[in-house]
Amino acid sequence: MKDFLDGMKLPNANEQEELEQLSIDKLRPLFDPARFQIREETYRDKGVDFDIELKYNGKHTNFRFLIQLKATDTIKSNSDGSYSKSIDTANIQYLLNSGKPSYYILYHKKSDEFYYSNLGDFLRTIKDKAKEWDSQRTNTLRFKREFNEKVVNSIYQSVLSYGKNFRKLNEKIALSTKDNFGKISITDENLNFYSENELRDKLEQFGLGLVNEGNSKLIISASNSISKSLYSKHPKFNLVLAIANYNTGNMLEALSNLKTSRKHLEKLDKEDLGLHQYFTAAVKYSLGLLNNNEYSDLMDSIEESSFIQYYVEIDKLGRKHSDSTENYSLPLYKKELDKILNKENIPNTIINLGNTEYYKYWSLDINIRNLQNSMLLSKKVSSPQVIEAGHKILKQIKAIEAFHEKTKKKIVNDKDYFNYWLLETHRINYHFESFLIDAIIYDRKKSNIEGVKFLLSELRKIRNKYEQIGHIENQVVCMTYEFEMLDFLKMENELNKLEKEISGILELYELRDFKRRFDLIVKGSTKSKRLTEFYEESKRNYDNTIKEVKKYMDKVAGLDKKDLKRQNLIPKETYSIELFPIGLFSFSKDKRQDFYNIMEITDLELINQLENMFKFVIPRLNIFKPKIVEEGFLNGVLEYEGINSWKLVYERRKKLFKEEFIKTEFN
Repeated sequence: MKDFLDGMKLPNANEQEELEQLSIDKLRPLFDPARFQIREETYRDKGVDFDIELKYNGKHTNFRFLIQLKATDTIKSNSDGSYSKSIDTANIQYLLNSGKPSYYILYHKKSDEFYYSNLGDFLRTIKDKAKEWDSQRTNTLRFKREFNEKVVNSIYQSVLSYGKNFRKLNEKIALSTKDNFGKISITDENLNFYSENELRDKLEQFGLGLVNEGNSKLIISASNSISKSLYSKHPKFNLVLAIANYNTGNMLEALSNLKTSRKHLEKLDKEDLGLHQYFTAAVKYSLGLLNNNEYSDLMDSIEESSFIQYYVEIDKLGRKHSDSTENYSLPLYKKELDKILNKENIPNTIINLGNTEYYKYWSLDINIRNLQNSMLLSKKVSSPQVIEAGHKILKQIKAIEAFHEKTKKKIVNDKDYFNYWLLETHRINYHFESFLIDAIIYDRKKSNIEGVKFLLSELRKIRNKYEQIGHIENQVVCMTYEFEMLDFLKMENELNKLEKEISGILELYELRDFKRRFDLIVKGSTKSKRLTEFYEESKRNYDNTIKEVKKYMDKVAGLDKKDLKRQNLIPKETYSIELFPIGLFSFSKDKRQDFYNIMEITDLELINQLENMFKFVIPRLNIFKPKIVEEGFLNGVLEYEGINSWKLVYERRKKLFKEEFIKTEFN
């Protein structure tokens, strides 16, 4: 019996399409859905069958790789068991320009086996065999490795490692672009068209700034108006063009520009040489021309070159200031920082970073001093020094606000967006700590809730910016601050969700030091708790040590009384110096070195300063400081660090008495 469908004109079945669908159906089960998110390309296929994202502990990583699937039931194996297939060169270039790890997979129907080739290995092979491979219509690829579950696991680890390394590289690039900002067009202010030479020079001058502003396409478009012969010997122009091509995914073009630039590296300055290293690593790693070991070696060499050294110097200075074992005051930090920032031809982005870091440490210093002074006031210690310290703190608060506005204005004018977000992150943390201190001292937690909520919303905006540029470490810093704010606000559901998110990121990127610090916060060592404990401990220590301190103060007072009877020992030709907290002392001019020995002053710069001051004024020193390196009372009583401070004062007072440095009254 004839079916009515037999007479219909229907499309004929396509054996190749059926074969391709069969290969897809057989390939998909090899990728575990718990570790891979498969996105099948169905719209206007240009040579990519699968765009696959890795999952890590149930979380999406946005680390991806591409697969181009080929299928055959006619190709015979080579003598070594491999299979050869011609691949369109356009398809090879299309995958290379993705900047993602890419693989060709061949399904051989007769053997019912999959074979694969890494695109990076393929590119290395054809480049060795044919220098002009990209001018050929096709290139032959040999498939000789079976694709199985073991290979899938290997790809997972390889892509995971690639994603981590590439994120690290992009994070460094975000920190290393110079500050040549400015708009360009193809005409001057009189609407006269620039010559090709003039346009080339404009792109050299402002190109990196345009890249930072997201205008890479403008650079590429403008470069098309310039004859290649006019920029082939201009390494800076080719570097700018390479970065623009990199940002727009034209990896092969970027590599070509970098090679052209490399022919004249002697014309590049130190900073641009560093950029050339960075982007050469980025492009080659993206194309699979560098393996992980080669990449790591190159990154190590980059660390020691270019103006990354400025970042290293600023970071070292910060760690030195933060190290509790260092006797390193904020003024000394600023002094050393200025030595770095005042170097010749320092890039604006480095100046902005230095000032941003200084703002961070300055704001922390203000909050700690405010908490210390508030403790003394709570104990009804209203000495002139404590009152003066309170006034100084208020002045410091106004000064840091002015400094923030000045720094922010410069950063905005420089269009230095990265340092803008960094500065605002520190500002938010400064005000959050201020709210915490206010709540601790005056028990005003409820009244500060709205303020903290506002800071939280501002912090989340900055976190989103870091997510957009892939700067994981600063993203984690923002998330950690966010965690502390949610803890303060008792928003338990959001807090638990954020904790899991942070933990996942720290594990994925193996940020061990961040993990150590975050684990402490999760276990209860929050800013609020730490500041509260510091405040309470300060009060307890004050109560516990006041009696011991009084013993030393009484001993010092006893020596003062004896000095009243020794005023006749003061020579006619004297120098005087005021020592906080024990008063004014006079001594013979020829005993200056004895004084320096007693005070253990070895800093030549301070000695020279004192020598000059003795001739005209009475200098001041704060002898609470174990190591005296600055003239002045500094922060007065706030330099006091417990019983050991008064013990030190007494030991120094005793030596002064023995060597006949006489305490006197002001005339």
